[in-house]
Amino acid sequence: MKEAISILLIIGIGIILYKKGILRFMSTKKINYTYKKLQNSLKVRYKKFTGIEYYYFKLKKGVSYTLKFDVTVEEGALDLEWRSFKGVVDKKRFEADGNGELTFTASTRLHSVRLEGSDTKGGCVIEVVQNISNQAN
Repeated sequence: MKEAISILLIIGIGIILYKKGILRFMSTKKINYTYKKLQNSLKVRYKKFTGIEYYYFKLKKGVSYTLKFDVTVEEGALDLEWRSFKGVVDKKRFEADGNGELTFTASTRLHSVRLEGSDTKGGCVIEVVQNISNQAN
């Protein structure tokens, strides 16, 4: 009886996570996928990418930062999602080349960028810069 309850509980949690978009059943395909991750920057290039990848950044809580991004899309689409531990800060979809900036105050120490490729070819460069008014901290 306990085993049946445990199995039902696991299935129920899986369904909830799937509906919230946290759990996905997606195969990842990477062809000539390369990345270079430094403390506050990330550079990714790929000939073909389908799937999801996460890259993490440690920031100072309560400090203002600017996220700079430059995305190249030769084929397909790339979703770029900036996340804090508390949830999504911003999300953008690229079906063509694009760039921009996002200024935010770090609500938690750990932040991540989530890349989701849809049969895409190209790459991106992401840089997290502490704003000048906070550099004395």
